[in-house]
Amino acid sequence: MKDTCRLTAAEAASKIRAGKLTSETYVRACLERIRAREPEVAAWQFVDPEYAIAQARARDKERPRGLLHGIPVAFKDIVDTADLPTGYGSLVDPTHCPAIDAVCVALSRQAGAVVMGKTVTTEYAVRYPGKTRNPLDPTRTPGGSSSGSAAAVADGQVTLATGSQTAGSTIRPGAYCGVYAFKPTYGIVPMTGVKTLSATFDTMGLFARALDDLQLFRDVLVGVEKPSPRSTLSRAPKIGFCRTPAWKKTDKATQRHLTDAAKRIARAGATVADVDLPKGFEHGEAIIWRIIFFEMARNLAPEWREHRDNLSPWMQNAIADALKIPLTAYLEALAEVRRLGDAARDALSGFDVFMAPAAPGEAPVGVLDTGPPTFQVPWHLLGMPALTLPLFEGAAGMPIGLQLVGHVRDDDRLFAAARWVERKLS
Repeated sequence: MKDTCRLTAAEAASKIRAGKLTSETYVRACLERIRAREPEVAAWQFVDPEYAIAQARARDKERPRGLLHGIPVAFKDIVDTADLPTGYGSLVDPTHCPAIDAVCVALSRQAGAVVMGKTVTTEYAVRYPGKTRNPLDPTRTPGGSSSGSAAAVADGQVTLATGSQTAGSTIRPGAYCGVYAFKPTYGIVPMTGVKTLSATFDTMGLFARALDDLQLFRDVLVGVEKPSPRSTLSRAPKIGFCRTPAWKKTDKATQRHLTDAAKRIARAGATVADVDLPKGFEHGEAIIWRIIFFEMARNLAPEWREHRDNLSPWMQNAIADALKIPLTAYLEALAEVRRLGDAARDALSGFDVFMAPAAPGEAPVGVLDTGPPTFQVPWHLLGMPALTLPLFEGAAGMPIGLQLVGHVRDDDRLFAAARWVERKLS
């Protein structure tokens, strides 16, 4: 059972198709891991073991119906599920049961997945932390807002999980928990049925324990019936090493690992050159938060009006402040995002992908803050796809991730380059 729960999606799917593993056995192994570890990790908002086993048994009686047949999948608790509660990380209505699945849930079921349950999110996927702890060290944050999803996948409690990213909520938890995480090009994966925080920036996030599993899961969530080719580059990639304006905020281990990685992949044949983001990106966090908070306050208007006392004090203060943001300031921030995109176009041309820190360093000690989105913001402002490769280790023995970023709508090239980089660095 211990080894079974650690299978990747591709490994398990192959064994299930070959009749060497049943979905029920796989799901039971994950449930056993959850029972053993939930008291310490607290990654789950809702799990129904009987329901999960019933789905697995149903999958075992069928011919394989899709790319995730029999594979257990978890959904962040801002994702609507028709047969499981969806509380959005809030006390407003924790037993709320939506009438219909979110698109990502429906497509996962269509591909044969077993819906394991709902993972912990920060309140409405913002900054107020949930109960989850880092599975590698419970004194440290797992990151956020997709805390439960990253922790559950890292700890072998589920094979795949969705998160979301509005600023840094997928790439950073992946780095802190030591798993692969992917944030696709903005708009590629449907967000219908996912609680809206910021329509300008809300993007699906995916977690897995293998790079190919991320691409497989992405394929499912865009509704393709056959997996995309696991292409490799016809030549060594051209990689822009972007330290970003916040490089001085990274710890020495992160700086050392990334600098060494750049040298190693250059020796392996890649073209590696420094890239500087244009002037203005040093203000990226102020810009993105102005937009996010303006939109958040409007999107949470029903909760603010009818259930204010059930919001955390942090959220009450955040909404009260956000309602004071002038419309002109919001529109100017949106215009600044467009200007930054225009300014970055020439600086970022000529490269296949970009490498940057995934976080300032190891997961910080303490669970009252989920860490800064500093190193996700520049790329998220531009809607670019990004992923975390969990390749390195810091002074305390905790993971340090390498962030790779691709061009808009060039997600498959990003996956191909990531496979090349991982092979050379592993």
